[in-house]
Amino acid sequence: NTISGVAVGISLQNDGNTVTGNNITANDTGFGIASFNTTFADNVINMTGENGAEAKISGGADPYKGSIQDGINAVNSGDTVSVAAGTYAENLTINKTLTLQGSAGETVNGKITVSNDNVTVSGLTVTNPSGSQGIVLNGVSSATVSGNTVNNIGGPAVTGSVEGIRIIYGAGNIDGPILIENNTVTSVQSSNTSTKGIWLGGSENPTREVRGLTIRGNTVSGVTVSSKGAYGSWTCFVGKPSC
Repeated sequence: NTISGVAVGISLQNDGNTVTGNNITANDTGFGIASFNTTFADNVINMTGENGAEAKISGGADPYKGSIQDGINAVNSGDTVSVAAGTYAENLTINKTLTLQGSAGETVNGKITVSNDNVTVSGLTVTNPSGSQGIVLNGVSSATVSGNTVNNIGGPAVTGSVEGIRIIYGAGNIDGPILIENNTVTSVQSSNTSTKGIWLGGSENPTREVRGLTIRGNTVSGVTVSSKGAYGSWTCFVGKPSC
């Protein structure tokens, strides 16, 4: 089926359904779910509303698309969540292998935390004026962060270390590949602690090995702090007393 020009694409009110092979364009909800034991397969949802995340669903959870996080939670490992134009005030957690793809006119106002390997975050605009980070790779060994605009992170009222893109050591080595490429990082600010456009390190003395990390083609500007240091890129080397 092809469904377009509607607020809600498909609304289910009973159990034991199969929904497959639909192409839906909606400005509020791709699927409205009030049912259980429903099978979803190969549906394409194109959200046009301010709070809609577009996602290709290949089975599994109830795929209501009221937020980007809903789309992340709904898709299976290996799928793509494509974010439609609009402003999304939410912190995102990516704990499965997927691609999060931005589009023109989209802004995420919050922090994106990646805690699973083989994740791609691309083409997003990320702001977080009341927080300390834009995009965080938390203990992962392989990821791609490319073509994003990370701006307005922190501010004069934010204390502590602030980073546009932060790569945190995990319990083991970083084996790669991790690619940080062609991102624009600007307006990163803290009131009292060092700020970094792109930061690699950990909360404890790093004793792990880092291999396969590539940082290239990024543009970093407007990294400021009222005290301590402001750095375009900061790397904590093995054996450094603190990070």
